[in-house]
Amino acid sequence: MTTPLPVVVPPRPPAKLPPILARWTQEILGELPPSEPRSTCDACVKLAKPGEEYGPRHYHPDTKCCTYLPVLLNFQVGLILDDPEVSEQGKRSVEWRIEQGEGVSPVGLTTTPSYDIRYNDDSFGRDPGLMCPHYLQESGGCGVWHQRNAVCATWFCRSDRGGASFSFWRLGYLRFLRAVEDAVAEWCMFALGAEEEEWGPWSDKRAYYRAAGRLTDKLSWKDTLQLGGSKIATRGEQAAILYKQMMGAPIVPEELADGRGPVEATEESLRAAETFRAELQKDKDELL
Repeated sequence: MTTPLPVVVPPRPPAKLPPILARWTQEILGELPPSEPRSTCDACVKLAKPGEEYGPRHYHPDTKCCTYLPVLLNFQVGLILDDPEVSEQGKRSVEWRIEQGEGVSPVGLTTTPSYDIRYNDDSFGRDPGLMCPHYLQESGGCGVWHQRNAVCATWFCRSDRGGASFSFWRLGYLRFLRAVEDAVAEWCMFALGAEEEEWGPWSDKRAYYRAAGRLTDKLSWKDTLQLGGSKIATRGEQAAILYKQMMGAPIVPEELADGRGPVEATEESLRAAETFRAELQKDKDELL
């Protein structure tokens, strides 16, 4: 049997993450993970090519994968509103969600019942009626990209290391970031005198969100770890294990770049996977 030649690609620059996520990532990995340039948002590889029939594996050209209503936690809303790197159009899209009032609370901007009813696995990337409110139709970009949440920051339809990349980005790293996001948002809420459904002294929701963003910007990593207890530390360790495994995996050919390829299991990764499965049973509503 002929051994296939290894796939060689140019060195990848670090992934471009929102500043606060990059800060947390440096703490657990000691560096930023490499970018995934096979996921080309500006020239989406999931669209039907010219002359190709639109099929079930294609995204809709009007939306691409942006048929997801992102949860923006209180501090993320504030960071978006105050970030000069976020476009005015992006800020207006957040203002619009606040003005609509649905899914707006001291926790942040969450999904809405009408969205939840319509969304399913078959509609992802294919239902223009689920277009993200932060999607920039003219450019095909994201209006809040510089401060996007963990789910969006870790979503890649194609990756250099196939299954190993998927395991890191979605099973390890995302779960770590989500644990930190939730702990920080809850801390901001109580620090500002609010509760899940009660705004406390805050009559101006925008001022509340901006205050949450400023609080988070000053939060040290030591303090952040204390907010989440062992959950953040444990998920950080799991993410680091899968990162090491990903970086040791070979670059896969294009046909395996969607993450369907096999992942060589190590003793450490198997232990981590068992922990992941146990946690998922306790926390079924958390996105992978």
